[in-house]
Amino acid sequence: MAQRRDGSKTRWLKDEMAQNPFDQLAKQYLEEFLTSAGQVVRNLEIPGEAKFVDVFFSPNPETTPPTDLGLLGRMTQRMCSLEPFRNAPTRNEVRTCILKLLWLQEEERRRAKQTGQRLREENLPQLWILAATTTRPVLEDAGAVAHANWPEGVYRLPALFKAAIVAIDQLPETDETLWLRILGKGATQERAIRTVVALPSDHPRRRNILRLLASWKVRIDLGELEDSEARGTIMVLSQAFLEWEQATEARGLQQGLQQGLQQGLQVGERQVLKRLLARKLGVLSESLTASIDALSLEQLEALAVDLFDLETVEDLEAWLLTVKRSLLIKQFTERFEGLGDEFESALADLSLEQIERMSRQVMAAGEEWVRLESVEMLWEWVQKGGIKSTTLGHLS
Repeated sequence: MAQRRDGSKTRWLKDEMAQNPFDQLAKQYLEEFLTSAGQVVRNLEIPGEAKFVDVFFSPNPETTPPTDLGLLGRMTQRMCSLEPFRNAPTRNEVRTCILKLLWLQEEERRRAKQTGQRLREENLPQLWILAATTTRPVLEDAGAVAHANWPEGVYRLPALFKAAIVAIDQLPETDETLWLRILGKGATQERAIRTVVALPSDHPRRRNILRLLASWKVRIDLGELEDSEARGTIMVLSQAFLEWEQATEARGLQQGLQQGLQQGLQVGERQVLKRLLARKLGVLSESLTASIDALSLEQLEALAVDLFDLETVEDLEAWLLTVKRSLLIKQFTERFEGLGDEFESALADLSLEQIERMSRQVMAAGEEWVRLESVEMLWEWVQKGGIKSTTLGHLS
């Protein structure tokens, strides 16, 4: 929601759910990191202008700044505005950012004058344009030059403006730049997400960042993915989501919230995966589509991770067969003692269609399934469902 500096609510800048999910992630993400160190305002309205600063940060002088923010912490030691861009900013977008900065600086001068204070030059608000990528002509026209004593990829604009452009795809891949690289694009962002997922489970930042990435993934899933880079990124986000989901379950958060999130993900995930599979393998048969529709959330996540290893329709069929057979083995061995490896070998003789029919029987059997007390009764029940297997038959 758009806000003024005093925190009073004005009007919606635009409906949040209609905004680009990458834009929303960037604002929520920066707020997550900076809230503990000072005041963070998203969509700050420029007084008297129909313009909004994406993120405005004012450090709290009475608070010890976090020590784990790396380059982001160094950038936000003073009052500043942060303008993230998913694509390379144009000349006009850079000019607009500078215009908003000048309004902010003038507003701070006005505030200082009203209180009888003199605002020192070094205390004026600064601007950081966080660009996932940049173009050389725009950097040159903006007068941007490599920022001395800062990492590669940080460009200082003329000193008069107190502004800089951070080319995220040019930053060195170090711990210091990790939190900024999450706001990158394509391979830069994907490698950063993998680094976050690989952090120790007790890392103080890991859980909340995975939560934000999970939320981002759900919003992408439920929308239309026309951007090929977004389709690639969602595969990496699948792992981040799964990590977050497992941690959420372990903490036992409210069941209603978890179920709502899972249901929303399942709808979007299924649609996305079927579109990607069709693009890679060709039109899927009705039986394969039905098999994908029957997958659980956990199985959908596994398919998202393994998707790019599948080269043919036969690979997909084999993957589905392996997953469903493993689930059946688990269901049967948990219900009946003594099945062991012999039963597992027996199931290996069954086709995907037979495995799925057995799965449906298990799901539909209800009290009848509970009454089965022996392997003999199990086999009689399986045969009743029309599944014939010599290998299974000898188990009785």
